[in-house]
Amino acid sequence: MAMTSGCTVCSKKLHSQNTSGLCRDHFRTHKSPDVAAKRSKSMRKHYRENPDFLAEKREHMTRINRLPEKRAQASVNAKANRIWEISAEKWTPQKEARRRSGLSRAALPDLPPQYLDLYKSLKRKKLLRPERLRIAREQMAIDRERRRRAFAL
Repeated sequence: MAMTSGCTVCSKKLHSQNTSGLCRDHFRTHKSPDVAAKRSKSMRKHYRENPDFLAEKREHMTRINRLPEKRAQASVNAKANRIWEISAEKWTPQKEARRRSGLSRAALPDLPPQYLDLYKSLKRKKLLRPERLRIAREQMAIDRERRRRAFAL
């Protein structure tokens, strides 16, 4: 289907072979929901099939986002858009409690809740995970032995 009219966005003259109805500039930035969904699905598939590509992309974006001018621009954008107000409206104490408990329960399913504070204090002291778990488990054993002795008397 050849179109000879202009771009549907800016009315720039189009080539007779153009089938999209958009000029080159607007075709690149075309954001219809159908096109966006198709593009998103394609990229998810590509990332899933090529984990190395995903790792490279993450590393590249991390490197770019650490540039001082990017960080400064992000700060300006955040202040201009007042993003703290948007996120504060959606955040409730219940959500915060659920987030905190979920993180600990997911990462430490075998550690009882009463030892999570100990674990977190050891984490703040910059101990490695195996060391933190070892200390928490030793404390569990000490407490278990103390309770056993208290009931034996």
